[in-house]
Amino acid sequence: MLLFMMHSPDPPDLGTNKMSITNPGSFYGGVSAENIGMHQPRHRNKSLAKLMMNFQLVDRAGMGVRRMGLGSLMYGRQFPVFREVFDTVEVTMPAESILPGIFVLTQMNPDKYGIIDLIILNSLYRNGSASVIEISKRAKGLVDDTWNAIQESVERNEQFELCGTKEGVFVRVTNQWNSFLDVKKTLRISLTSEKHVKVYGYLLEFGEATNEDITNLLGHKNAAHTSKFLRDATYAKRTGNGTKARWSLIESL
Repeated sequence: MLLFMMHSPDPPDLGTNKMSITNPGSFYGGVSAENIGMHQPRHRNKSLAKLMMNFQLVDRAGMGVRRMGLGSLMYGRQFPVFREVFDTVEVTMPAESILPGIFVLTQMNPDKYGIIDLIILNSLYRNGSASVIEISKRAKGLVDDTWNAIQESVERNEQFELCGTKEGVFVRVTNQWNSFLDVKKTLRISLTSEKHVKVYGYLLEFGEATNEDITNLLGHKNAAHTSKFLRDATYAKRTGNGTKARWSLIESL
């Protein structure tokens, strides 16, 4: 377990609205700035950590980073950013700003929303939609298997839905929640939305597919419909020709 003891924060930079907190010493036990959100906790001083837990100075060792991150996301802020600077660990987070819609939702039912739910909500607030690529980048190092995590979050939450276009797959705010989440512009989708989601998910799972694979997946009557559908999909690329042609994603999660 990484015992992260925060010292007094530096004064916020009035020009950036951010606050930085530094702690002497570098990362320990395989923990890094990239994996601190999910890495198993590490003790640098096991006796001190046990003493603090025995005296209930900490309620559960190793939960500080995720609790800090959840707290930030619940206010509509970004997950704190960690980095190692000159033998110190520095964490930077917004010093102000509350997104009212997200704050109200999370305070009404704080145990309902996990990290992926909050990342999606923060990505959609005012924007109305966000690509699964963008959401995956924000969730990197914080959740396992972002595609499955996004799908499960969409199933749990009525505020947003999964949809597809020829540009890719997106999560967007459902119409009845647009006003609450201050959405000014809604992503328009076509009748082929569900097909794009299916193809995207298939290519993520298997890496590549033939025209026949996609034809069977989508239930098309013939391969000509599939070929036209795939040619219009800018998120997919083709390698090879004829029976050797294979389709794959241009950018994976």
